[in-house]
Amino acid sequence: MPAPPQVNFALKRKYPNPTVDQAWLDACYEWVIEDSGLTIGTVNAEVIAKIDLQLLQSDLDDSMVAGTGLPQNIDELHDIRIGTGPQGAIMCQINAMTEIGHSAFSLQNVRQTRIDRADLAGLVEAGVEDEEENAPIPKYPRSTLRFVLSDGSISMRAMEYKRLPGLQLGETPMGCKLLLKNVLVRRGIAFLEPEGVTILESSRTEEREEVQDADFARGLRLRMGLPDVEPEASLAPGPSDLRDAPTAPPPTPPVQPPNARAPPVQSQRVARAEIDDSFDDDFTGDDDIFAEIDAIEKKHTSQQTPQIPAKEEKPVNRKGGQEDVIEIDSDDSEVRMVNTERLGTTKKSAILSQYDDDIIEISD
Repeated sequence: MPAPPQVNFALKRKYPNPTVDQAWLDACYEWVIEDSGLTIGTVNAEVIAKIDLQLLQSDLDDSMVAGTGLPQNIDELHDIRIGTGPQGAIMCQINAMTEIGHSAFSLQNVRQTRIDRADLAGLVEAGVEDEEENAPIPKYPRSTLRFVLSDGSISMRAMEYKRLPGLQLGETPMGCKLLLKNVLVRRGIAFLEPEGVTILESSRTEEREEVQDADFARGLRLRMGLPDVEPEASLAPGPSDLRDAPTAPPPTPPVQPPNARAPPVQSQRVARAEIDDSFDDDFTGDDDIFAEIDAIEKKHTSQQTPQIPAKEEKPVNRKGGQEDVIEIDSDDSEVRMVNTERLGTTKKSAILSQYDDDIIEISD
C-alpha cells in the first residue's frame, strides 16, 4: 500500500538527501501498520518513529534512490563543500573504517588479543575457566580514523580532520549513519569535523556487521603487504571504477519480521555494482596533513622492524703510529682489515671463528 504523503514529508524534512526509495517506503509503511495492528492510512508520531528507525537500520543500497545524495563526480572535487545550500544535509553510512594514526601491525596485535579475550570470556561464562583469569577486552588505539562512506550508490573517502568523539574502532557498527552538513572535500576526500557531522543514534546494518571484522582484517593485511585473502562474503562498496557485479534482490518481507530490523523489500531498481572498499595506498589528500600521518605511521612501523646491527670498527695499532681498521660483519664470522693510509696497495684479510676484545695481530 502507498505510504501517506505525511510520511514522505517527515523523512524528507529530517533527511534531505538522498531521496528515500518509494517502493521501499511503501513496503515499510505496510509492515509497520500490520506489526502495530493499526488501520490502513493511519499516520501518527509512533508510525513515523518506527519508519524512521527502520530507515536508520536499513542498508542505503536498498532504501535510497541512486544519484540523489553525493555528487556523481565526488572523486574529482577539490576545495568544495557538500551538504550546503538549498539541497541540505546528506545522509551517508559507514561502509569501512580503520585507524591510520597507528601501524597496521599494532592494530592486528590488538585485534588478536581482543579475539583471545573474547574466547576466554566465553569459557568463563560456561564455567570452564576461573573468573580470575578473565581479563577485560582491550580497545583499539585511537588517533585518526579513516572511512569509506556511501549514500547507497556513490562511495566517498573521508577522514577525521578533528576528532569525532562518538566513533570508535571496534565499537561503532558498520552501517552507522552520518548526516553531513557543510563538509569540506579536498581532492575527493571529505575532511570531517564535529560541527559538520551528526551521528545518528541506533543506526546500523546487520548484514554489514556480520562481515565487519573480516573486512577490517583484510584491510590490515593489505596495509602490511601480506597476500590478500578474499572474504567469504562482502557487502561493502568502494571506489566506483571497479568491475560491476550485479547483486541478487533482497528477499520478500517475512510474515513476522523482528522489531529491530527493517522490513526487506523487493527492489524495483537496477542492481548496483558490488565494489571492493578496502583501503589502498592510493588514498591521498592534503599534503601537509598526510605527510604528518605518514610520519606517524613510519615511526610506529620502525619501532616494530628489527634493525640490523651496524658494522663495528676496532682500531689495531701498527708500527709507525699508523692504524688499521678491522671491519666486522654483524654475525662476527668475517673480519676484514684495511690499512687506512695504504688502501689499494696493502690487502689483508682473515676469517675468524670468533671475535673477542683482545688485540688481533696480523702480520704482513
